[in-house]
Amino acid sequence: MSRASRALLAGHWGEAFHLHPLVYLILPTLGVYVAGQAFSYVVSRQTWVHRAVNSQWLERAMIVLMALALALWISRFFGAFGGPVPV
Repeated sequence: MSRASRALLAGHWGEAFHLHPLVYLILPTLGVYVAGQAFSYVVSRQTWVHRAVNSQWLERAMIVLMALALALWISRFFGAFGGPVPV
């Protein structure tokens, strides 16, 4: 995932997808979650950002994405999606 994130941030869209197809879903979701947590930590009063970050839908989305990442990892281990990516 780290190599896919680096490739995506460098603008290599195809390489990022080849390294990890879920990078387009996981990286933005994780970025929004971390930025929202940091914002709600800095700002002490209740804002819409605080409510959005601490809502159940974002937590459920993170759980679903991590389950998909685990399923992708297991399927690549058995040879699907091009098999294990060479290091």
